[in-house]
Amino acid sequence: MALFRLIVWLLLLAGLAAVAVQNTALASLVILGQKTISLPLWSWLLGALGLGAMTSVFLSGLIQWTAFWSRRTERKVMRSVGSSGPADSRGWGSSFGGNNPATPPTPTTGSPKSGRSAYQPPAPPKEVVDADFRVIRPPSRSLEDES
Repeated sequence: MALFRLIVWLLLLAGLAAVAVQNTALASLVILGQKTISLPLWSWLLGALGLGAMTSVFLSGLIQWTAFWSRRTERKVMRSVGSSGPADSRGWGSSFGGNNPATPPTPTTGSPKSGRSAYQPPAPPKEVVDADFRVIRPPSRSLEDES
């Protein structure tokens, strides 16, 4: 594996050297109406690659930082919920669906007078139009019945 990495790095350096040798012409850029100093084209290309790499590292660090803070907040919530009731192996309390987090929460009931559930599942669509020319009809029988 180390030999493979060495070969990849050598190929990358050889490619950058070829770009540097081929692009020695001087070029100046105009950024926000201001003309920059004249540098060889290879230096502008390597600078753009370097800025892109730094941007990538910065954004990945930012994503990891936000993920850290969201996990920290999630741990606080789990601790507070876990102490209020029995928890399963993941630390989820009873307010997250009991001991089985894969089951959806039960729907809340409506007023005792009506005797109906407040949750009504949506009716399945009669047909779905895809891309303005193809009509997709869902199966007429329930797929849950097949086992």
